[in-house]
Amino acid sequence: MALWQRVRSWIEAKPIERQGDHADPAVDPPPPPQPWARACLASPRVATYRECFLLEPDDDPRTAVLRELGAYYGRSAEDTLQHCIHWEDYSLQEWQQAERSSPDGLRSFFQQCESWSYDLLWDAYLQSTGHSSPLNVAVVDWLAARAPVGTHLDFGSGVGVTSQLFQRLGWSTTLADVSIPLLEFARWRLDRRGIPATYHDLRDAPATGAYDVVTALGSLIHVPDLGRTLADLHAAMTPGGLLFSTFDVRPPSDYNAWHLYEDADSMRWAIERSGFIEATEIAGGAVRVYRRSTAGLADRWRLPARYLQVGPPRQLHNHIRRVTARQLRRTLRHLVARVLPLTA
Repeated sequence: MALWQRVRSWIEAKPIERQGDHADPAVDPPPPPQPWARACLASPRVATYRECFLLEPDDDPRTAVLRELGAYYGRSAEDTLQHCIHWEDYSLQEWQQAERSSPDGLRSFFQQCESWSYDLLWDAYLQSTGHSSPLNVAVVDWLAARAPVGTHLDFGSGVGVTSQLFQRLGWSTTLADVSIPLLEFARWRLDRRGIPATYHDLRDAPATGAYDVVTALGSLIHVPDLGRTLADLHAAMTPGGLLFSTFDVRPPSDYNAWHLYEDADSMRWAIERSGFIEATEIAGGAVRVYRRSTAGLADRWRLPARYLQVGPPRQLHNHIRRVTARQLRRTLRHLVARVLPLTA
């Protein structure tokens, strides 16, 4: 019976078509943490991370986040909380306000997506409580033991919390985003705290050879011209510089329309073809760490070896598996729906 239940669960499983509502730590307990997340939450840098949300001495992160969003957008605390928790529904409403099937439509969405301010700042807060994966702390913990403080570019900087954390740890940081509203909100937040930072509109390429570390956490998935963007990032980094990236790939759906890729291996291959070498993975595999290639002999030989691991053959294999699994599930669901009533 247990085996049948597992088979039944696989048959009835559906692709994740939306992220779903955010938790509220005031009422929702955190999920059991994975070992890497437990280690991050025990890190002394978590206290530094939580300070990124505070503005007043007696603030707590939750109150500070709600007060800040409410002040910027002119909403009550309760209305702000609803926008934080149900951000995805608001984002879909913004997406559906215009035609988004072209690159211009996507760009116009990023110039009006107020809902992402609520999502990104609330999710950053949830990382500090264990309700969301603490990726920012995982990155700085890994760097602290392996790289000296230097220059940092946050590609897809959103509301600026990642740059805040880097700045508090001594880095010179640049916030870069294609969304001017998000950049303006981030600048407003950091200016209120007297935090020095540089801001860059990603409609232009970043400065050449300027950055020792680039974080692209959850941002490359929204880039339509991945090859050109990665070439710009490669040019912007110092030799041997480090790129941290996540691949939040999603199947196509109304709620995933701004997630442009369904296969993580295709994104990994694009990064490696652009002159990066995958060095390791951290945060339970959620974050990949890449080193900017120095174009030495060992680096040139590595790319052909990776062709079968993440290149087109692997991507074709992934596509066939996805299509086959979907079709098999549809067929089995139909059979179960017909057979079970007969055996009841």
